[in-house]
Amino acid sequence: MAFENADNFAAYEQYLRLSREWHEVYRGIDLVEAMAAEIINFTVARGSASWYLVVCTLLRRLHTDDILKAFEQHKNVFTYDAPRRRDHRKLSELIQSSVADSQRVELRYFYRPWGVILPFLKNYLTIAKRVEVSFVNRCYLAALMTSYKVMIRQLGKTFKNFDVRGKSLIPFCSPAYVEALLTLFFKSKGVKTYSTVHGYFGRYKQFIAADVVNGCNILADKVLCFSENQKEDLIRDFDISADRIFVAGNPKYPKREIQFKSIYKNGLIVGGIAIYDNDLRRLFPQAEQVAEKLGLQFWVRPHPQSRITQEELESYGHINMADSSQTLVEILKSGEYDFAITHNTSAYYECLYYGVRAYRWGMNENLMFEPLEESVQNAQQLSEVIERTCADKQADEERAEQLLVRNLGMGINLYDEILNAN
Repeated sequence: MAFENADNFAAYEQYLRLSREWHEVYRGIDLVEAMAAEIINFTVARGSASWYLVVCTLLRRLHTDDILKAFEQHKNVFTYDAPRRRDHRKLSELIQSSVADSQRVELRYFYRPWGVILPFLKNYLTIAKRVEVSFVNRCYLAALMTSYKVMIRQLGKTFKNFDVRGKSLIPFCSPAYVEALLTLFFKSKGVKTYSTVHGYFGRYKQFIAADVVNGCNILADKVLCFSENQKEDLIRDFDISADRIFVAGNPKYPKREIQFKSIYKNGLIVGGIAIYDNDLRRLFPQAEQVAEKLGLQFWVRPHPQSRITQEELESYGHINMADSSQTLVEILKSGEYDFAITHNTSAYYECLYYGVRAYRWGMNENLMFEPLEESVQNAQQLSEVIERTCADKQADEERAEQLLVRNLGMGINLYDEILNAN
């Protein structure tokens, strides 16, 4: 396993033991598997829920008619459950649109306040016996279990008289959240289930993040990954059998010739999720020094889950916040940026794809990448690597193309071929 030295690896091992020993089966569905993402977030990634989220989760119900109509009309049904992530939506749309006889369903919810108190209390006692987390987190897991049991009953009623055998379900994120529940339900009904990926997980150097669920909780029959490197990761780190994994590619990235700029003026700083914010903040004074020395301007594009604000950048004369209304792809395609510095994000590869020469800020770097060069940890190293690579960009362009095929699945789109093979 590639991340045995992570400081919370013992907590991860404890979760794996818990998942092997604890099975809370309701109408044939193992709720522990369906709730894996939340359990990992609380026990491994040290996350926390809010009371608002507890209440919303307890009352949440799923619109199931949309899913039924899709199965009635098509062989392949895609689902999507991340409405605030426009970048993820684009990937989901591109995958589905490349597959014949398919329909994509964005999950919709409604809320009902009755009939939840007694089931919630019962489920709370079950959770409290098994999971050692804070009171609010136990309440959240109990609310989630209560809501999932209602959804299972809803799905059972909706699909009572419809035979879904021979159909295929392709959730956008089948190891986690409601799509994990859907995967388990439809798998039990004889549907072929597939797991797709939307980014990189595993290869943690210091801290196992919550997205480890994408590897350790694969519930679907088959996995459709981006690239050969991802397939190797799934086999090595999560013991997924090779015959379950198909390299399907990434339709967001058709084959293209990579061309970098030889003169830099504007740089983009791209960060990871909120747990990496403090380490990214340590880049800003270093970037300011480089900007003054080389005559550059920097623009920060935080991750959607980051808490970095415009106000904390006001003390820097050469660093501003990028337009938050644009997706990262829109920013990269604009042509306004000559190079980028990324930190703990697979956006490193996206930058390269759009001809934005990417470097990596190495302060407490948690994700292991196959890069063009080593990461930097201070202004001197950053200045030196920028000056050196500007002088010989052709070699980097050739290496970048090879890197993108191996890691991002550039130029590969086999989803239709795989899903409609039978």
